[in-house]
This record gives sequence, structure tokens and C-alpha cells, in this order.
Amino acid sequence: MALERGSRDRQPFAGESTDEITHRIWLLFLELANRTIQPRTTDKGLENAAVNLAAMATSAAGLLQQLAFWSTPDVRQAIRAAAVKKTRWPVNLRLGMRRERGRNKKTLEGATAAKVYLGSIGLGEGSQMSMKHVDDPKANVFKRAAELIVQGLLDCQPRFAWRGKPTPWSKSLLLLGVPMTENNKDQWWSVAKQWMDEQWVDNPHFFEPLIGHLNLGNAAYKPSLVRSQVIDDSLKKAFMALAVTPPL
Repeated sequence: MALERGSRDRQPFAGESTDEITHRIWLLFLELANRTIQPRTTDKGLENAAVNLAAMATSAAGLLQQLAFWSTPDVRQAIRAAAVKKTRWPVNLRLGMRRERGRNKKTLEGATAAKVYLGSIGLGEGSQMSMKHVDDPKANVFKRAAELIVQGLLDCQPRFAWRGKPTPWSKSLLLLGVPMTENNKDQWWSVAKQWMDEQWVDNPHFFEPLIGHLNLGNAAYKPSLVRSQVIDDSLKKAFMALAVTPPL
């Protein structure tokens, strides 16, 4: 990887600003991620992309931990400003071997240090929600889906800031205020609906669990009616319920 090369190989970056380098890394990272998840990628290409993406992620986790503990106060504050808006953050953990009743057993190492690190950067302290439904298999599927949509929009905001060709709804996404509150939830839903309408056409299988949950039976409903019940009614209601009280 480029991080393992010498200063001579990194020379082309010397004349670029930090923002320009960040922009380039974002685009390359997104391209690599797309190759990893796209089914049309060849098996060999998928394997290489996955290996490289995983290597970048683990390296980034290590660098973030170093910056959070050893960098200047301004840098640490910048990391915290980013972390408080997220519910997830990369952390380095490892599997170790522990002797237990005469045999070796794999055990997770580094969890305690990871909790200290995540606490130090305030992970999720400013997040608009705790994602309490998404990991609960007994929770209503529309509540789980709504949480994933909100988190997906939050994750997309920085990505779209770097994309050269915005989607029809990405410009509106960049203007959304965070968190989603009672005051701006209509703007949030407007963007979410455009995204869901787009996904209904491009990835209809995503909605199969939601359609099944409506228990429409064998009736021959028009696709437009099913779409309205899933997106405009049930999903909208669950999505709007995630809005928080605006701060005073």
C-alpha cells in the first residue's frame, strides 16, 4: 500500500493541499468500496479489493487512535467533532489465545482499551439517535428500516461532499441540519423519500421484508399502491418518529 512506500513515492502529493489530498483519498476509497460490493466484479478483483479495503480500514483505525491520544489539542478536538456525530467508529481489536481448562481458547483482546478510546473521543454523544431498534430482531421492521435510513443519510453527507456528479437529491442532503428535529424533519423526509423512491426502482428486493410485514395477502394490489403503503405511509411514520426535540 502507499502508506508503506518511501517519501520518493509520495512526492506527487507534496504540492497538494490537505483538502486536495483528502478529496483524492475519498474518491479512491469510494471506488474501492464500490468494487468490493458490486456483484459484477470478478472473483479475483473482488478478493483484491476486499483485501485492500480491509487493510485501509485497519490502518485508519490505528492512525485515528494515535491522533486521538498523541496529537495536538486542535487535532484531537477535530476528531471528537467528527466522532460525536457518529454511532460507529473504527477500532483496532485482536484475537488472542487464553489457556482455559487445559486447552487454548480464542478470546477478544483490546476491548477495554477500545472503550477508553471511544469514550475519549465522545463517540455518538451528539448523535441524533441511539439505533435502539436496528439490532433488535423483535422490533418493528419499519422502525429498524427508518433508523438505517437516517444513519445512511448521515453517512452519505460527507461522501456526497466529494462526489463530482451529485444525485438529484444529494444537494438537498448536504443542506440538512443535524440532528433531525421536529423543526426540520419534513426536510429530512423529503430527501429520504427521494432516496427510497430511487431504491424502489433500482433495488426493489430491499423492500421485500417491509412488503411482507404489511400482510397484504394474495390480493392483486397495484404496485403504486404497495409503494405508497410501504414508503409514504408506514416508513414515513417510523422515520418521523425518530425526530428529536430541538435544543433550546
